[in-house]
Amino acid sequence: MGKIKCECCGSYHDTENMDISFKKPMSYFQVSESDRENRINLDSDDFIVIDNEIFLVRGVLPIPVHDHEEFCWGVWARVDEQTFADIWHMFEHDGSGLIFDGLLDDAPIGYKDSYDQNVKIYLGTSDQRPKFMFLDDCCKMAHEQKNGVSLHDLSETREAILGR
Repeated sequence: MGKIKCECCGSYHDTENMDISFKKPMSYFQVSESDRENRINLDSDDFIVIDNEIFLVRGVLPIPVHDHEEFCWGVWARVDEQTFADIWHMFEHDGSGLIFDGLLDDAPIGYKDSYDQNVKIYLGTSDQRPKFMFLDDCCKMAHEQKNGVSLHDLSETREAILGR
C-alpha cells in the first residue's frame, strides 16, 4: 500500500484506494426498514426509485488533492423522471458530452451542508459512472471541489467517516 509522509503532521498517510463511496443515498435511509421492500425499486447498484416519485442516480464527485491524484466521493443525486430515464438509457452506452441537472442526495459527516445542493451530472463512456460537479461554491464540499484539499485534510476526513 502506498504511503506518503505528511508535511503537516509527520504521519504517513495511505494514498491508495482513498475514495469513499455510499452504496445507498440518504433518501433510502429516510424510508423505514420495514417499508423499503414495498416502496423502493433496487434493480441496479446505480439507480434507485422510491415511491415512483424520487429518482436517484449514483455517480462520482471528484475533489482535487494537492500534489496527488484526485479523490472521488461515490454519492447520489436526485433527478427528475425524464432525466432518470435518459441517464438509464445511456448508462451502457457512450454518453460523453451529455449533461443533466440534479440535487446531491448525500451529506457525509462534516459535509451536512452538501445535501440538496445543485449539481451538474456529466455522462462519460459506458465504463464510467456519471461525474457530479457543483454549480457554485455553495457548501464545504463544493469549496473543496473548486480549490482542492491537502492529503492531510483528506486523511482526517476519511478517519472521521470510516474510522481508519
